[in-house]
Amino acid sequence: MRFRLQRSPYRFAFFLWLMFSAIFFVLGLIELPLHWLLALLLAMNLSAFTIYGLDKLFAMGHLYRIPEKILWLSAFAGGPLGALLGMYIFRHKVSKISFQFWLAVVILLELGLALLILQPHL
Repeated sequence: MRFRLQRSPYRFAFFLWLMFSAIFFVLGLIELPLHWLLALLLAMNLSAFTIYGLDKLFAMGHLYRIPEKILWLSAFAGGPLGALLGMYIFRHKVSKISFQFWLAVVILLELGLALLILQPHL
């Protein structure tokens, strides 16, 4: 028997991603002596990694899938390294060359943005 949702899969997947982000952010602030921005980046990367792992698990079980828009959102919202690690550790979306290319572009853009923001402090 397959698991089916009556509501929009986007709402469910977005809620999952948001929930993981919030949990990891709070845990990062409580458990680690991190600046809030570092805790937020850690949370975004951990949630992206978790979402990629869940989507692979769902795909293997022929269950509900997390839409690609949510996977992209998790990468764009500060979690590109978590998304990249999730891709390669879980072997998920690695056969899609365009997916890998655009994820590399996102990583380079976010690294460039981080360097621009941190440049006065270096």
